[in-house]
Amino acid sequence: MAAVVPASAAVQAHTAASCYKQSGTHWVCITPGAFCPAAAHARYGYAKVTKSKYKCTYKTSDPYWRWRRA
Repeated sequence: MAAVVPASAAVQAHTAASCYKQSGTHWVCITPGAFCPAAAHARYGYAKVTKSKYKCTYKTSDPYWRWRRA
């Protein structure tokens, strides 16, 4: 049986995803701590809310590429 997602949650997820995009050599509207795509590896991005600078980095202690404070 498939899980039912409330319409408001689906709209919010789509709105957040549509904000996240590449702009030249950096990314805009990222979510700090979130996974980052392969195209963003070792690149910089700016947080959606605070506009702070983050970098997509990999750490062996947390073996995933994530947006971390630059």
